[in-house]
Amino acid sequence: PGQIGIVGLGDFGLFCMAAFDASSDMKVVAVADPRPDLAARMPPTNRVSAYADWRSLIGDPSVEMVHVATPPWTHAEIALAAAAHGKSVFVEKPLALSLADADAMIAAFEEAGLALGINYVMRHQSIYRLLIALSQRGLLGSIHRIALENGAQAVPRGHWFWDRDQSGGILVEHGVHFFDAFRQIAGDARPSVTFDGGSRISTQIRYDQGAWGSFYHDFSLDKRIERLDATLLFDTGAAHLTGWIPEALTLRAIARDINGWREVVSACPGAQLSSKDAEVITISYAVPDRTAAY
Repeated sequence: PGQIGIVGLGDFGLFCMAAFDASSDMKVVAVADPRPDLAARMPPTNRVSAYADWRSLIGDPSVEMVHVATPPWTHAEIALAAAAHGKSVFVEKPLALSLADADAMIAAFEEAGLALGINYVMRHQSIYRLLIALSQRGLLGSIHRIALENGAQAVPRGHWFWDRDQSGGILVEHGVHFFDAFRQIAGDARPSVTFDGGSRISTQIRYDQGAWGSFYHDFSLDKRIERLDATLLFDTGAAHLTGWIPEALTLRAIARDINGWREVVSACPGAQLSSKDAEVITISYAVPDRTAAY
């Protein structure tokens, strides 16, 4: 198995450790985190090297790949140091807080012949994969509109999330998930106007292929009522999905190539295709366990 060192063992780092351990071809061999209770945080079944300083993990010869699960402002420094030690890197989004840092990271890994990956998890979620496949097969025609509304639970004041020098702000720290996912469907894009209300932000986007997009994020809600909804309008179909880790999809479309539709949908276990007449079809899909999917 590939031997992984995780830098950053907060709740998400622990989540990732369990995911790596559940795979057949990856093994966590080292972790790094300055917390004084680092050893106590790890599951008792994990016999790995534990370091208070990420530099020690990068210097560990048993580590082949470094998973950077730390806050955004640390990504560039850790990744560049890993490249200098001959380690490939898998970094949580965002890659960096500036284009200059991102370009420097990409150049360093290309020069060293190492892999640099970003954890854009939405690309691998079944609902997005289905929408991407339908779009790339041309079954929906051109996309006209993407509208996303994300009502998220409030992040406590004083958290690094609110410091743009540390997080990059809502659109960089969180919005990149959805910019990346929908780019797989609508192509490259340019922002046109953004309204920033602190804990709320809205941005309008024009995609190079002609689609219009709007993305609204609100990090001021009670956890019990948080919700994400997205609507996509195409030439011949309309889709609605819910959940920031997508939990449900409903899509109605004109399906002239019904065999093409059946081929794509059959590759997504659990998706249901039904038809009310010769051409108009409905796809419904529910993810039974979003944590497992994540």
